[in-house]
Amino acid sequence: MTRDPAVVDGRRAPARGAFRGLDAAAYAAVGLSAALTVLIGLLGPSAMVPGLPGPAWQPPYSLGVRPDGHLVIAMAAAAIVLGGLGLAGALRARSGPAPRLLLVAGCAVAGLLAFLPPSGSADHLNYAAYGRLAALGLDPYAVTPAELPADPVTGAVEEWAGVTSVYGPVATAVHALASLIGGDSVRLTVFAMAAFNAAAFIGTALLLHRFTRADAGLSRRAALLWAANPLMLYHLAAGMHVDTLAVACMVAALVAHAAGNAARAGAVPAGVAGPGVRPYRSVRTGRAAAGGGPGAACCSGWASG
Repeated sequence: MTRDPAVVDGRRAPARGAFRGLDAAAYAAVGLSAALTVLIGLLGPSAMVPGLPGPAWQPPYSLGVRPDGHLVIAMAAAAIVLGGLGLAGALRARSGPAPRLLLVAGCAVAGLLAFLPPSGSADHLNYAAYGRLAALGLDPYAVTPAELPADPVTGAVEEWAGVTSVYGPVATAVHALASLIGGDSVRLTVFAMAAFNAAAFIGTALLLHRFTRADAGLSRRAALLWAANPLMLYHLAAGMHVDTLAVACMVAALVAHAAGNAARAGAVPAGVAGPGVRPYRSVRTGRAAAGGGPGAACCSGWASG
């Protein structure tokens, strides 16, 4: 009796073309979600995008269309739904773009979002205010933005104006540096913070890719879960949340820990091995980085609450 190759374990497998169609639809949903996220910021101030006081020639930039609130909220909802469904489908897909293509695409979107106004949250105005307090020599853990209502940066806070900082010292240091760059301009201060945020996001993506590149399947999954993840792009890149710094520190710690274990065993991690890559010579270095990373992650996130 001739065996039907389309039957596996008593079940008929779907046609290969059907899988390709479903896979393509999943990745298309991921791309459309990211495009909607970019478009929300590009349209400019709206119910989803707080306005940024400052000279119009300074970044971040937008078209200044001021779209209807219902429209942008619907776009945000569609971005989240499409992103979730597309990501779920892409993770189950049997085929898809090369991991490096996903990496490049995700990093490109994250970089682009740094030049657009943050969307989905007004937290960046709080970050700018706490950084401004620190840059002025005040203690953001003791002084609230409301105590300087006439200041062009602290006076722009929409939420938590009467609350002292709840963020760790690493995050506060980054925000203070951004404030020194931006000066009296909320717009330029936010752009400086967005640049740091994008660098952390892209750096994390590169670390994950480098550590998993020996396994194409694992590398694609890592790219989907971070660099090309439309939900991460929506929340962390477009939303410019401080969590990005914490994740970057934690991922660096995990990579250092794995490298330290490999050095102890006298081997290089599979994902790091390659031409011109030498084994880590110092186990202490790996341990120090692995121990310092979580500490930095905690200092980048919430200090309390």
